[in-house]
Amino acid sequence: MKRFLPIVGHVLIFLALAFSCGAQGIPVVSRNGQSAYAPEMPFARVDAAQTNGVYNAAEWCDKRGHLDDSCLRNALAEARLKTPSRVFLPPGLYVFADNVTVTGLANVEIAGAGASTIIKRDATAFQCYSCTNVTFRDIAFTSVTEPVRKLIADLPTADPNQIVVIDRFSTNWGYIPTGNDHDLRVADGCSTHCLSDAQLAASFDNGVYFNGGSNIEISGLRGNFYSISIDGGTSVSIHNNTGRNGGKSNQGGCVTVGAGSERVRVVDNDFSYCSNAGFVFRGADTVSLVGNVAMYNGESGFKTGQNSPNYVTNFTSSSNVSAYNGFDGFDYAEDYPHLGTHVCQCASHGDISYSNLGVGFYLDGAHWAISGALVHENSKGGIVAKLSHSSITGSVIYANNTSHVGGNHQVNIDAGGYLTFTGNTIYDAGNGDYGVYAVDVTNQIYSGNTIQGAPTWDATNGHAISPF
Repeated sequence: MKRFLPIVGHVLIFLALAFSCGAQGIPVVSRNGQSAYAPEMPFARVDAAQTNGVYNAAEWCDKRGHLDDSCLRNALAEARLKTPSRVFLPPGLYVFADNVTVTGLANVEIAGAGASTIIKRDATAFQCYSCTNVTFRDIAFTSVTEPVRKLIADLPTADPNQIVVIDRFSTNWGYIPTGNDHDLRVADGCSTHCLSDAQLAASFDNGVYFNGGSNIEISGLRGNFYSISIDGGTSVSIHNNTGRNGGKSNQGGCVTVGAGSERVRVVDNDFSYCSNAGFVFRGADTVSLVGNVAMYNGESGFKTGQNSPNYVTNFTSSSNVSAYNGFDGFDYAEDYPHLGTHVCQCASHGDISYSNLGVGFYLDGAHWAISGALVHENSKGGIVAKLSHSSITGSVIYANNTSHVGGNHQVNIDAGGYLTFTGNTIYDAGNGDYGVYAVDVTNQIYSGNTIQGAPTWDATNGHAISPF
């Protein structure tokens, strides 16, 4: 019995310590080797990271208590030596003087505490090349530069070097202007409310960039003046991110999926006031774009790349909302000039486009299936299509061409063989010349559609489309 009692005592002490650790959270390895604790964070992919240790970035800074880019850089240098692992950025303002760039990182999660973990920088903060099984999540972003919001009526500014964002829709927010703001450029004929060259050149948005690699997850990011970009990634998930004012520095969108990327899911993101488009896809294959929102952006809400090597293939867009953007709601054009021939194998289902300054949908390519679209009150036309071997079915298009510009219609269909236009509902509200205007109906099928407020027109034969 004498030998048994000490053993029991040690077991009880061990259980008590284990219970105490479990109550506090996950053990975090600090720079001095002592244990600290971070809140429990769900991480389905690498549960073993809890046993391998979580590296508290705030304990790995070059200067203790000085939160900057060195904290993340140093913590990653240690975490990558023993994986799977997690680098945790506790609440605080991390002012980055330089970006953190890593190559070949694998089996590591980088996580913050949400809105209270903020990275501040005037350029891309994190870059990951050829990274595998990497998650970047729950971090907020902001810029060092603090621009002044201006309505178009407020231009020009007294100081031509004053950095501004343009509030085109009078919503108390704005985007960093670009060369796409032709109406505000002196070089394009602006003579009254114009931007200076310095204001057009300003670029200071933050964000993350991945190049190559596989099994990448980006989620829970938020904040202002930041963007998410990836080129050549495989098996990528970008979900549940929100942001405003980004997309200038990468010359794409607030979310940009670039050439060579494949098997990409972009789901439940919400981006507004982007300098260019909200979401851009160039040269990507097998993309699922679901449940995203793009509003008040300087260019289109959603956009695919044009011409080789920017073609997208096997692209599915569904249940996305695009509204109040400076150009088109959905600019899904494969070529420019538009040819309607590149095989996309693409689909749009249940997408919603309204109150954009261009058209609701701009479509170009072959093997497109458009169904269940809701398109209304866009400044120019509702749907402009240059398609072949494609279909537009079960969609509702009404009250577009709010600018009342001649030549814009609810639906404008260019020549293209083997196009089916069936089961659609069109209402003009007196805004356009025609409800449906078809340039050449040869090898096109129209049936089961309902139209009110404007006639249809078959331009080849000089009469209404029949049957319709």
